Amino acid sequence: MTRKETTKFLRYLLIQDRLSDRKYYAEEVTLDYGTNHPKRVDIMQYSPAGTTYASDIEHGYFTCYEIKSCIQDVYSGNGLNFYGEKNYIVTTMETYKKLLEDMRNGKLDEHIKDVMGISKEGTCPYFGVIVPVPDSCNLREKTIEEFENPTPLDADIRWTTSIIYPQSITWHRTRGTTELLFCMLRSKHANQGKEDMEKTCRTCKWFEDLPFTNTGICTNENNNKSDSIYEFSEKDICDYWKEKKNEKNIT
Repeated sequence: MTRKETTKFLRYLLIQDRLSDRKYYAEEVTLDYGTNHPKRVDIMQYSPAGTTYASDIEHGYFTCYEIKSCIQDVYSGNGLNFYGEKNYIVTTMETYKKLLEDMRNGKLDEHIKDVMGISKEGTCPYFGVIVPVPDSCNLREKTIEEFENPTPLDADIRWTTSIIYPQSITWHRTRGTTELLFCMLRSKHANQGKEDMEKTCRTCKWFEDLPFTNTGICTNENNNKSDSIYEFSEKDICDYWKEKKNEKNIT
């Protein structure tokens, strides 16, 4: 798998395995938006103590997930923003094995502090590691087996996630509940707009007639660039859809 494919696989598996059952989460959550140093968390989850009373909602905890496809991705300088009580690196078994030495000697901790802007004297946020493993009735035994002999990610099997390196201590969160919930809401709203656009594209009966490609290039019937090449906006597409809808009388 390529890095992009691995990232997509890890993200999908994490959401399906740990976040799909009425969990409250958002992807690509941006903190410090509008400043010179915005921070983005791949996936942030909020777990309230309950949903009936205000005190239950206010006394919840946040979990941050950073998805890393390989060792180069870990040290790319993008991500590893741990602002929750619980924090996890979601990566492959191969990458976890390569990270073990850096986790022992403190190199990874120093890198995380540098990315988050924590001083040398400060403490690195506590975190754990989640890896994909083939689904099994004995997950602990299967995880140990996978550590010794990892299964290729493109294997046609059923996968699940396993916490191979638990977070031993809950981290003391420094960001307020209201702030983080607002950041999640803002990101969820932005991402929902993109998802709705993609869903509409996939379900439109006449979408195949659109003279656009996903790269923003106008093409002719032979899929060659035409003389009329331009970048298009969402408004351009919506106007085109409305016109085609009127022509074909699609409801």
